[in-house]
Amino acid sequence: MSRSFKNTAASLAFLAPFILAVSVFFVYAMARTVWFSLTQYDLNTPPRFVGWENYLLILGDRLFLTAIKNTLLYSVTITVLQTLLGLLLAVAIDRKVRGISLFRTAFYFPSILSSAAVTLIFLWIFLKDGILNAFLGWTMGVGPRFALFIAAMLGGNVLLSWWDRRKGYPAGWMEPQNLILAAVLAGVMLLSVDGAGWLPNEPVHVAVPWLSSTQKVAGMAIPLWAITLQNLYTTAPTMMLLFLAGLQNIPAEHYEVAEIEGGRFWQIFAWIIIPSLRPIIFLVTTTSLIGTLQLFDQVALYGDAVPKESRITLAYYIYDAAFPSGSSPQVGRASAAAMILTALTMIIIAAQRLLNISDSAREGQ
Repeated sequence: MSRSFKNTAASLAFLAPFILAVSVFFVYAMARTVWFSLTQYDLNTPPRFVGWENYLLILGDRLFLTAIKNTLLYSVTITVLQTLLGLLLAVAIDRKVRGISLFRTAFYFPSILSSAAVTLIFLWIFLKDGILNAFLGWTMGVGPRFALFIAAMLGGNVLLSWWDRRKGYPAGWMEPQNLILAAVLAGVMLLSVDGAGWLPNEPVHVAVPWLSSTQKVAGMAIPLWAITLQNLYTTAPTMMLLFLAGLQNIPAEHYEVAEIEGGRFWQIFAWIIIPSLRPIIFLVTTTSLIGTLQLFDQVALYGDAVPKESRITLAYYIYDAAFPSGSSPQVGRASAAAMILTALTMIIIAAQRLLNISDSAREGQ
C-alpha cells in the first residue's frame, strides 16, 4: 500500500507541470472564452451578460459567413492538395539511388523557411509588377518562339525517325543525327516565320492585379489561392516526410510478390501503398485540417494589399473583432466566433475519425 502510494505520488509529481499548464492555458482559458462569448466586453469596462446575442449577431454578419466559407474551402483544398503532393513526392524519393539524400533535403527545405519570409516572397510574385506578370508577359511575347522551336524540332525528329523505320533502318525515336537535323530545320522555320512578322517582337506588358482581385476561381478568391499555393509550398514537404517514413515501413516482400504477379505501378500504388499508408493518411489529413482551420499569419501579413473579403478566415475574424483598428475591442463577439471555430474543428475531426473507424471495421470483416 505504501509502495502504491509512493508510485502514485511520484506520477502526480511528474505530471504536475503539465497538468498546471493545461489547467491554466486550456481549461481556464476555455472557460473564460465561454463566459466572454455570453457577455458584452471591450477590455475597458466590466463584462455585461447578454446571453446569445453575440452568436446571433455574428451569424447575421456577412463578413463572418464569408470567413466560414473561405475557411472551409481553403481547408478542404489545401488538405487534398498537400496530401496528394506529399504522397507523390514521398513515392518519388523512396529510392535507393546515388544522391537521393540531396533530393530529399532539397524537397524538405521549404518547410523550414520562415512563414513571414515566404509570405513576402509570394507577395512579390503576385504584385502587379511582380514575377508572375513578368513571366506571363515573356511567355506571351518571347515564349512562342521557344515553344514553336521545341514543337518543330520534336515533330521533325518524329518524322525523320518514322521515315528511317519505313526504309528499314533500325532507327530509334531519339537518334542524335535526327535530333540535330530536326533542330536545324526547326531553326530555319523559326527564322522564316519570324521574318514574316507572324510572331510578336517584344514581350507583352501584363499588369494583372492578382492581390486586389475579388474574382473567384472554384469558389475561392484569387488572393486566397495565392495563400493556398504558399502554404502548399511550405507544408507539403512535412507531409512528404511522414509518408516517406510510412513507405519505408512497408515490407519489401509485398513489392516482390506484386512484381512476380506482373503488377504495374498503378496497381502496386492502389493495392499496396495506399492501404499500408492509411494510418499515415489519417494523421496527415487530421493535422492538416486542424492547422488550416486556424489559418491566420499569412492572412495578417498580406494586410491591406488584399481586400478583407478575399482573404478573411475565421481565425483572422476573431483577431479583427478582438483588436479592431480605429474602434473599441469586441471581445464578446470574438469569443463567440472562437467557440464556433472550436465546435467546427471538433465536428470535422470527429467525422473524420468515425470515417476512419468505419473503414478499419470494414477491412477487418
